[in-house]
Amino acid sequence: MSNRRTGLAGALALFRNTLLGQKGGASAATGPVAFGYKMAWLAVKTVRTADLVSCLKLEDRSSATWPQGVEAAYDPKRNLVFVTPPVEGWTFVVGRGTFPDDKRSLQNIVGIVRELSSTFGEAQGFASHRVIEYHHWILARNGHIERCYAYTGEQGEVLANTGPITESERKLAFSNLPGNKWTPNESDVMGVAGGWSVDPTKLTADSGPAEFGVIGRR
Repeated sequence: MSNRRTGLAGALALFRNTLLGQKGGASAATGPVAFGYKMAWLAVKTVRTADLVSCLKLEDRSSATWPQGVEAAYDPKRNLVFVTPPVEGWTFVVGRGTFPDDKRSLQNIVGIVRELSSTFGEAQGFASHRVIEYHHWILARNGHIERCYAYTGEQGEVLANTGPITESERKLAFSNLPGNKWTPNESDVMGVAGGWSVDPTKLTADSGPAEFGVIGRR
């Protein structure tokens, strides 16, 4: 009976990897690890990881533990994104592939967030890089952008400021100033993320079950 159960568990694991388009890995699955600083990510309100991977049309996909996936996302030479297992009903897409370089690429990210919200109901985009003081947060529901703010301190320029200020933003120290006078930092981005969905810098191994995510190339 024990051998039968072991065989069934192995078959289920193989089926799950096949469903996600992953290659089976020898590493044991782990719980979440923190990320967020000097990084960009999407937060999508879904536990349907396979559907999200399919929507993103990732290439060169493989399974990865949380530490492997976050490490890959931070590696500038690899240019990969990590689609995490769900945490509190949210799945993250972590990687420099969701980090804009200019206004045009920011609009590309806005378009991705909008499209994902059409499929999954709600999607968000965040980025923070303290070296150049670039920061953004984007919120979309059901195919509509409800809020978009982006700031680059290097040029001292607000790249985007559309939609009503949310309750999470009202907690920021400078929220009483006009939008063109805001000077956010990385902690502000994490604060908005925590108010809208999940602050990824506070993730620990106990924040979710031990599961594999997916790394791939966009």
